[in-house]
Amino acid sequence: MLATSFRVGILWSSCFLSFSDGVLTMTLPEITEMFSTDEKCRELLERLRWPKGAECPRCKTDDVVRLNTNLKLLWCSECEYQFTVTAGTIFNDSHLPLTTWFLA
Repeated sequence: MLATSFRVGILWSSCFLSFSDGVLTMTLPEITEMFSTDEKCRELLERLRWPKGAECPRCKTDDVVRLNTNLKLLWCSECEYQFTVTAGTIFNDSHLPLTTWFLA
């Protein structure tokens, strides 16, 4: 089977993309393009994990700011915890890039 004819069904939550039937069908090259960079993968993770905005994984407050020195890093004003969107997930401490995880 050719890679261009291979179709994958993905269920999207309403916070990222919404379709009338709730399912988006994409080809493998389309998925590869959609999640081609670490930034694109992190953006999707943030939208899925925190649909109403970032939240501290320790104290659960939404008083969180993105640090200017490292845009991946978030800081909680309440408990002063620094974290990323991958904190407390299966992606945390993984040596694989997010692009590899998303293709799996």
